[in-house]
Parts: sequence; C-alpha cells; structure tokens
Amino acid sequence: MEFEGSRTLERSFKVVELAKLDPESLLPCCQALRFAENDFVDNVTLMEVTQEVADQLEVGQKFVFRGEANDSVVLCSDQKVYDVKEAETSNSLLLVQNLLIPQECSTKPVDNQAHQATVSKTIYRYLEMKPARPGYRKLADMLDSKSLKSFQDFQSSSWTYSDLLDKVQCSESELKEGLQEMEAVEYEGSWTKLDPDLRMKIVSMICNVISENSWSWESVEKDEVLETLKELESEVLLSQVFDQVFIEGKVQSEKLCRFYGEYLLQSSSVFNLEEFLNIWQESMPVVDFGGPAFKVDLNQLEGLAVLDKDQIRYFPEAKLPTMVQERLSVLFDTKEKWRLDEITPFVINLTTPKLNVKGLLTKYARGSKVKDVQLFSSKHQN
Repeated sequence: MEFEGSRTLERSFKVVELAKLDPESLLPCCQALRFAENDFVDNVTLMEVTQEVADQLEVGQKFVFRGEANDSVVLCSDQKVYDVKEAETSNSLLLVQNLLIPQECSTKPVDNQAHQATVSKTIYRYLEMKPARPGYRKLADMLDSKSLKSFQDFQSSSWTYSDLLDKVQCSESELKEGLQEMEAVEYEGSWTKLDPDLRMKIVSMICNVISENSWSWESVEKDEVLETLKELESEVLLSQVFDQVFIEGKVQSEKLCRFYGEYLLQSSSVFNLEEFLNIWQESMPVVDFGGPAFKVDLNQLEGLAVLDKDQIRYFPEAKLPTMVQERLSVLFDTKEKWRLDEITPFVINLTTPKLNVKGLLTKYARGSKVKDVQLFSSKHQN
C-alpha cells in the first residue's frame, strides 16, 4: 500500500483498524513507503547468516569466498566453511532508504505527518549459507598430483601454502588440519606429499635404527635418530616423518601397522586374505632378536580395503565419488551386500548432523536380514 506525504495519522489508523491490528501494540510512529520508479541499486545481494556469523562480522572477522571457476560457491571464515546457494522467497524483500528503526520511533512524528521512506529495490532471491565439510578431496588430489620422490625435487613437486589456501574450499584452520591428516610435509612454505616408496624408505630407515640399537619403542630419542641417518636422507623429511609416526618419542603402533598394510595392498590388485595377513605381519619391524614388535589387525585398515570371501584388495575411501548416490553405486558394484560395520568407513564422511550412517543407508539403499545380520544392498537391485 502506498501513502502520500499529506496523509494524516488518523487516516493511517483507519488502515490499522481495517487490518484488525491493536493500535496499542504499535509504535507511536507511522512511515509511508514510496516505491521508486526504477531500482536505484543494482549491485546489492542479500545473504542470510547465522547469529554466530553475524556476531563475527560485527567484530571484524574476515570471510572469504574460495574455490576455482568450476567449483560451487563456499564462504570461509578462519575456522569453518559454508555452502552458499541462491534461494527464492515468496515474500518480497524491500531495500528501503531512510527507514526508521524501532529505537528511533519512541516519539510521535512532528505535525502529525507520516515519515517518508523510499523503497530502492525489491528483492525476490537471496543467498543462504549452510555448514559444509572442508574440501579435502581437492586437497588430496592436489597433493597426489605432485607427490615427492626425492628431496632435491621439493620445489617442483610441491604447492605453496597460498596456492592451497586459494584453491581448496576450507577455512585456514581446516587446511592445516587436513595437511596434518594427510601427512603432508613442508619446506620453506611449500607443501607436498611423499611418494609411497620414499615414505616407506624413510619409515624403514627409522625403524631399522631403533631395532638395531635395541632402543625402546616407547621412548625413542629423535635427535639420535636424525644424527644417525642425516647422511642418508634429508633431515627435513626425516624429522617430519618421525613426528608423524612418533609422539613425544612413543611409537604410534596402529598408525605404523596401517601404513605397512596400505603399502602392501598397493603392490597387487588382489590378495588371498590369509597370505596377505602373513606377509603384512612379517613385514613389520622386529624387537631385538626376533618376534614381531607390532600385532597387525584388519581393523587397522578401515577405509582402505574391501574384503570379499577369502580375498582382500586396496579400496581407499579417499578415491571414491563424493556424491552419495554415485558412491553407493560404486560400493554396490564392488560388493553386492555389505554389513553395517563393513560399509560404515566408506560412507561416514557423507553423513550430516541430521543424517547418520544408518539413516543414510535407509534412505539410499535397501536393507535386509540374513540370519539376524543386517545387510545393505542397492535400492535398484533386481
């Protein structure tokens, strides 16, 4: 409804009465909106944000749009990443000049006149943001594309931190966490991932020094290891690989077993399960004069391998499609039926706060029971 400036408050209250509103519940102020003939503003887009984000913006927190030309839009803070998508609203949103806010409406207008305000733009679409997962697939692909085979090639086989931050859709905090999870190494501000053969060489060298000197795996002196091996390999790589396998001098047994198991799986397309377990165990470092220092277990290979009857093969979750239906299609092509505990490592990264693994599978797969064991298969299976 459009009001002329000469309209009095008495006539405005008539409108209030027709709208069945209680005048006592209204502020003692009337504002007349005049729609401009044309939108005054062309380059304004509205975005709905959470209260947390609004508070951060008010105190000067920096937010950045990240990604490349073909990526979907995300907004990143220092700590989190958000998907940004366009949405439509059935109620028009008005961008108004000179509008009085409630704190400015505490007194009646002068001369019984309505306050004039101009609608500069009518908006029917806006941007909404939702929490998103960091773009670790892009990070992994970038690191894998330049895996390091020799320290001498570090500069040509690495990415600068600023390149990673520009291209990977995640916050700076999440980028640092991702680099740590993927066991990347850094030198002079650039990052890369070690080629599996180079990493195995360095891990084996470190483990052999410990075994040969009969040192305790619970309290290994890093400086002694580096001093012993510095003539054979770069101290930069030795130091960072040591820190990835040992925490405060104590070996991370599960991580070490997982690394040896993954390296072995990559050497063949498929293994007999019993044969694989024997070779895996025998490849582990030994203590003193014999006997395994570490006990291998298939649970250590979660998300890295798929079992089918008496066979095992390399099947890394990190290489599977990121879309739910595409990933499930690959999983059910690989294996017709999965137990819940088997499939969980391969779909857990697709869950949301409102949709857990079981809920996701119920929605996108077919459940069945065989001898009281719940199984999941393709929803479109004949």
